[in-house]
Amino acid sequence: MMNTPTYLVVIVLLIGSMLSLSSTEKVTSPVVAQIQNPINSSISHKMGVRIVSPLANTSVPAGVLTIKGISSDTPTTDCTVSVDWNDLKPMQNVTATGLGGVKDYSNWTYTYNGKYHLINLGTNELTSKITCIMNPNNTTIKYNSINVTGIKNGTATPTIPPS
Repeated sequence: MMNTPTYLVVIVLLIGSMLSLSSTEKVTSPVVAQIQNPINSSISHKMGVRIVSPLANTSVPAGVLTIKGISSDTPTTDCTVSVDWNDLKPMQNVTATGLGGVKDYSNWTYTYNGKYHLINLGTNELTSKITCIMNPNNTTIKYNSINVTGIKNGTATPTIPPS
């Protein structure tokens, strides 16, 4: 059994250890909390764009093709979405179909046709691009590409995911 002075030493050591840990936490917490990227601090959500129809690596009829996509855009962000075919420039503006109106690219469509380019027989790379202007010195761009195989009309039905 320990005598009273031994208890005091143990208690003092335990309290000192807890204070030491507590002071370490207090010192490091503000440092961690202050580490932020000032450029990205205004971005409140992850930015991205994706073609959802047709599905990647599927067969579609060659010729005119309407694609559908989604993006991280909202009615309050300054973003646009465009597409291309096999890296053919210039990229083409899509039609915004989000619930927020003509500048809400959260949902969008584009039709490949003779004005830009039809879907060819064989492999076609379709690329979507979202461009968001966070402020005059900060423009962010993201891409998403899929491949589809153009086949003769009437030989396959494109796979369209449910809405």
